[in-house]
Amino acid sequence: MLHMRRQLIRLSLFILLFAMPTFATGSTATTTKQTPHFRFQYPHKWSGIAMYLLKRAEKDLQDIEGLMGYKLKGTLEVRLATGGKTYAEIQPGRWNPHAWVAGLAYPRKGLMTIKIRAIDGPAGIHQTFRHELSHLLLARAASYRTMPLWFVEGVAMIQSDDIGGFDRYTMLSQAHLTGVLPHPESLQTSFPTSGNAVQVAYATSTAFLMFLQKNNPSLIKHILQRIRKGETFMKSLTGEYGFVWKEIMRQWKDHLDHHYSWIPLLSSSSFLWLIAAFFFVFVYLRVRRRKKEQMATLEDELTPTKETFTPYIPTSPQHPNGESIFDEDRSTKNVTGSS
Repeated sequence: MLHMRRQLIRLSLFILLFAMPTFATGSTATTTKQTPHFRFQYPHKWSGIAMYLLKRAEKDLQDIEGLMGYKLKGTLEVRLATGGKTYAEIQPGRWNPHAWVAGLAYPRKGLMTIKIRAIDGPAGIHQTFRHELSHLLLARAASYRTMPLWFVEGVAMIQSDDIGGFDRYTMLSQAHLTGVLPHPESLQTSFPTSGNAVQVAYATSTAFLMFLQKNNPSLIKHILQRIRKGETFMKSLTGEYGFVWKEIMRQWKDHLDHHYSWIPLLSSSSFLWLIAAFFFVFVYLRVRRRKKEQMATLEDELTPTKETFTPYIPTSPQHPNGESIFDEDRSTKNVTGSS
């Protein structure tokens, strides 16, 4: 669950805001440093985080350029700030994003803004940086043409190495088996904005794109090349994948049925805790019943029986000659008198 909570915080929006005014440097960005392709603005107190990103920025750019088959021309601007009002102040137009947003990308402006959150740590903030960098470079690599949101976010998740682990696999399995896994077509232009549905949407986009790449690791690069030549996204995808969209959806369904089954759900930590809870309840009820049976047995042993009491009456002892010694006339029997 902790992974799920951190993932929700790291989610970022891909926003195209072309008419907003440029950023006015203020108290939220007191220091500026530059690399060959990046210009960083950040509060002086967060120099450590900024330097952590700055030292990795050029290498991150090279990695993503290689995956997209596109070389960046010019520089990109990176603004860092903490949350709340401070984060709003570094946005073009100083608007206030949702509290859960960790980063924003403005492709036409060549600008990304990143929120500094302690819960993310340097590694989490670096992951957000790569996510937003993917958005900025993808838009340029596609000549700013329209692409479905599942593709945009799926690319960013893969290129920021945010593909998740067993927890996400379990989440997708549960969503598929319960019928709430979103269809890629429902993720063309928008994502949910709250709750577990956000995580499922991002995870679905990532899983679907990885499925498409399974037999063609260079799929993203080739699709972008086709788009730059003037093809639509759908024509580029089907042409590169080799099947029409309907057939792709059929194969995707088969993939889900085969890979996202009851096995991960049954082995998930939540299911194991549920089994453990049922086990303890079962043991408790069994012990309780046994104690009741023992108490009932003990009560039976301590309760007096209602049998009829028969007093003991001994038989008369017999004299050796066969006569009873209790005969009333024994004092006169066998007595010899004198005359």
